[in-house]
Amino acid sequence: MSILIAEGVAVTTVAKIIGDTPEMVMKVYAHSLDDEELRATKILSSLIKLK
Repeated sequence: MSILIAEGVAVTTVAKIIGDTPEMVMKVYAHSLDDEELRATKILSSLIKLK
């Protein structure tokens, strides 16, 4: 399920697929979101430095 979240699939959709609540999906797979947020922050940082 981490792969789906990393690819941008909505947490509510992932929860529905696995038969769980969005809250539980967030609790179990939140590390994937943390990794993606860090990657996004690095990308934005590099873009800002270019300007």
